Formats: sequence, structure tokens, C-alpha cells
Amino acid sequence: MSYFSKTISVPANTASEDFISETFDIQFGIVHRIHISIPSGHAGLTGIRVLQGLHQIAPTSGSEWFSGDDLELDYTEFIEVDETPFELTVDAYNEDDTYAHTFRVGVGVMPRYVMLPQEILQEILRGVSSLMAGMAKWFGMPGGR
Repeated sequence: MSYFSKTISVPANTASEDFISETFDIQFGIVHRIHISIPSGHAGLTGIRVLQGLHQIAPTSGSEWFSGDDLELDYTEFIEVDETPFELTVDAYNEDDTYAHTFRVGVGVMPRYVMLPQEILQEILRGVSSLMAGMAKWFGMPGGR
């Protein structure tokens, strides 16, 4: 596994419409973990998002930003990085009129051959679970909704 990180500092009075963007290099593979740190002091006046090319990957809603104060976001993902350039873009804004603020972003990337079997197994298990629920419903068993 490889882990890549980026620290981005945003000057005071950087409106959400005038966000700053910085890219950082990662490698070919599967982004399986994303960690975003919004330190204490941001007071909900800042926002951050991560993109792969033109596609927003964190948060996954294309119009939202992560915002908060003293917040650690750490979650699993499955995002293929298979086209050059192997990089992500971090956008951030800071509507605090007095202080600059800093964010930290970390990304875990695994080789595709490691992550793909796990994804296939999860798909199989989802299918088996769905099949079992259907059978339970067919036979009128409890749990067959």
C-alpha cells in the first residue's frame, strides 16, 4: 500500500466561489482510503473537496464541500486511478475574515490486483444475500421481507 498526503493552506477571505486548487501526485491503482483533517479553529467557515480530473470524489456529491471544526474524516473508497496524470486535485475555501486555515488530506492507494478480488467478493456476497432474502420471502420465512 502507498499513502499520499497533501497539506493545503488557504488565506483569509477566500470565498467559496474563488476557491484555491492544488494538485498532488498519486500512483496507478485503487484509492481505497481517504482521510481529511479539518483542524480546530475553522469554525465551519472553510470547505474542502477532492477531485479526480473533473469528477468530485470527496464528498461524493458534486455540489457539496466538507466543512466543520476539529473534524477527522476517514473512510474507505474504491476509486480506480488508471489514466494519466495520476493525480488528485484539492479545492478549498476560507471565508474567515481574519485567519488563514490549513487542511490535511491523505489518500491510500493499493495496486489493482490487490483490491479487485475484494471488490468481486463483496459483489458475490451481496448477490448471495439478495438471493437468500428472495428465497426466504418465497417460502414465507421470517426475515423474507
